[in-house]
Amino acid sequence: MYLIHKTEGHDKIVAEATERPPFGPGLKQDLSRAATMEVWGTSFKDPGEYTEFRVFDDAGTQIANGRVDGY
Repeated sequence: MYLIHKTEGHDKIVAEATERPPFGPGLKQDLSRAATMEVWGTSFKDPGEYTEFRVFDDAGTQIANGRVDGY
């Protein structure tokens, strides 16, 4: 897997994280503490084809996660 994109700023994260597939993961978890979101994707040598969205708080603790099939 490789890091595709990193987003910072609460409002920007919420907008991107709640966007419905195929443009986002459509997260429904509590994002009130969101500080950073990383978007990871599989490469051709990884098993499966998906994009994973990982949301972290200020302490670096993962607070939400979502996965969308495809690249």
